[in-house]
Amino acid sequence: MKILVVNPNSSTSITDRLSESIEPPPGVQLTWWTAPSEAPPSIDDEETSDSSTAVCLPRILELCKPAASAGALTRSVERLFDGILVACYSDHPLITLLRTHLEDPPIHVLGILEASVAHALLLPQQPPLNKFGIITTGQTWEPVLESAVKIFLGVTESERFAGVRSTGIGVLGFHGPGERDEVDAGVEKAVQELVKNGAGVIILGCAGMSGLEASVKRAASHVGVGSGRAVLVVDGVRGGIQLLVGLIRYTPMHLVQSRFASANYYPLIRATAA
Repeated sequence: MKILVVNPNSSTSITDRLSESIEPPPGVQLTWWTAPSEAPPSIDDEETSDSSTAVCLPRILELCKPAASAGALTRSVERLFDGILVACYSDHPLITLLRTHLEDPPIHVLGILEASVAHALLLPQQPPLNKFGIITTGQTWEPVLESAVKIFLGVTESERFAGVRSTGIGVLGFHGPGERDEVDAGVEKAVQELVKNGAGVIILGCAGMSGLEASVKRAASHVGVGSGRAVLVVDGVRGGIQLLVGLIRYTPMHLVQSRFASANYYPLIRATAA
C-alpha cells in the first residue's frame, strides 16, 4: 500500500520533521511531498490556501497520473498511490479538488482536520472532560477552524466540541532554536483554556505541531487533571495516515482499482460477500 503525504506549503523543514518522526504502519510505504518554492511557506489564510492549491494541484495530478499496464488477459489502469493525505490543518481546497479529479480510477484523499476530528470523537472520554478541543497557531484561525469542524460534524453546535484556542505561535515557530519557552507558554495557555471548557482530547491543529504531545500533557497537568495522562492528544498527521490505511484496506475492490486490490487483501469483504 502506498500513501502520498502532501505538505501544501513550500517549507521543507516541516516535511522533514514529519518524515523523520513518523514511522509508516506495517506494509505501508509513505512518500513525503513538499510544495515547490513558488507556493507560500505557510498556509495562513484563504489567500495562501488558494495560492497553494494553484501551485500544488497540477503537479500532484501529474504525479498521480494513472499508467496503463498490460496483463496476461486484461489491460488495466493503475495509480502510483492508493491514498493521499493533505497535511494542512484546514478545509484546504486541495482536498476537494483532488477528490474530484482522481475519481477514475478512484483514490482516497483525506485532510488532517477531518481525520483528527473523527479520531477524537472515537476516543474514550468521561465527564467532566468529555469534549475535544483544538489548539492552533494564530487567532485568525479560531473562527475558521470552528466553522470547518461544525461543517464536518453537520451541526451548528456540538456538546462534544470545546472549541479552538490559538497559541500565538506561527507555523514555522514550534521547533525553532531558542523558542522553547515561548512555545511552551503559548501551548499552555491554549490547552488550559480548552481543558477548563471540558476538553479531554486535545488535537494538534497544525502539521508543524507534531511532537508537542509532552508539552500538551504538561500544560493539562497544571489545571488539576492529574499528571496530564487524563488528557489524550491527537496528531492529525499520524491519525490521518492510520485512518487512510483503514479506508484503503477495507474498501470494496470494485470501488478502487489498485495494484493491491487482490482477493487475499480484502478477507473481510470476501467473507461478507460470501
